[in-house]
Amino acid sequence: MATILNSNFIAGETAQVAGTNTKFTDVQTQTGQLNDENVRSEAVDLWQLDGTSSMVKASGRETSVATSFTHNYVSKTNSGTAPYVIQQDNGSGAAQDLVLDLGSLLTVNNYDVVRVYWNIEVIDQGRTADETYTSGNYTGPSQTFWGVWLQWSTNGSAWSNVPNQGDFANTTIGVTTTEMLPIPANASTARAFMPIPHVLFYVDRSTGTQNVLYDYGTTGADNYTTGSAWFYRPTAGSAQYRYFRLVLGGIFQSMNDGASPPVSHIADVGGIFAPGGGAAQADITLRRVYLCAVHTRGS
Repeated sequence: MATILNSNFIAGETAQVAGTNTKFTDVQTQTGQLNDENVRSEAVDLWQLDGTSSMVKASGRETSVATSFTHNYVSKTNSGTAPYVIQQDNGSGAAQDLVLDLGSLLTVNNYDVVRVYWNIEVIDQGRTADETYTSGNYTGPSQTFWGVWLQWSTNGSAWSNVPNQGDFANTTIGVTTTEMLPIPANASTARAFMPIPHVLFYVDRSTGTQNVLYDYGTTGADNYTTGSAWFYRPTAGSAQYRYFRLVLGGIFQSMNDGASPPVSHIADVGGIFAPGGGAAQADITLRRVYLCAVHTRGS
């Protein structure tokens, strides 16, 4: 940090113009050398003295553009390893991949914080005629759901799940073999995963009827907005990225592997779904998608 070395005024002496000006010039010269680096190295951990710098490395947002734009997604086999990319309006009413571009390649240094937030409106869901399964002990789609999770990329073409979001892999539990994602006790493999309920069974307390089937989002009155977030703060190593996107898979169902203690799994049951009577697979329609990210400095 700058140091001023001139002497103090001495009581009783007559102040001279030249000497007084010298003292003020010394102060002006040395304070002019203060900047974000030498102040920070003296224990002030702020960037406010540098007008070109900030705690924020990058930020941005992307939407589905037109508020009226909707897109329908249909359940399919192995949607965990081959999910749909959430779509947006391309400006002409057609669909294209919704991708958030932060403008340049960014490095996540130790103790940086990356925050990504998203919101999605669910306006319709459809299920097959009988909603039964062709294998295992499942006779109905109890507690099935869709899943939305976050991916990133350095170049916009090669994508991977963000840290702390695991990959689905072909797994066998009992008589069921399908794509599954194991979920440990600390949920370290699903921290960028957002479920969207599809259908469930419940008990109607007014009549005592059990196993009543409820469909989410089958009427306009059921429209709702849901959202989630992903935070990342590495303490070792580094990663690079520029782009974010949301992907959707399903339909999924939770199950455990029967071990002791059991390990929960998110299982892709789209491939063992039987559309009765030739009906279409389950589907979901989304609109008004919002995705934003903020990357702040850690040091």
